[in-house]
Amino acid sequence: MLYGGILGVAASWAVYFTLVNSGDVSKVASYTFLVPFVSILTGTLLLRESFTFQLFAGLILIAVSIFFINGKPKKIQQMA
Repeated sequence: MLYGGILGVAASWAVYFTLVNSGDVSKVASYTFLVPFVSILTGTLLLRESFTFQLFAGLILIAVSIFFINGKPKKIQQMA
């Protein structure tokens, strides 16, 4: 708990501000959705927590949301 509260949050903020300074803010901000993904991955691999279907479904939703946010919108043709 202490690791996640101190080191994990500090590392995620450091990475976030480094990316904001080097790239497009709107795209970088969408990658904050990866924080739960990294938490689940770390908990499953290092702490040997169980990986359930609900966690898998949540990871899929995270990936889909990042795809939708960073995807290029289709141009709509106007009827004249």
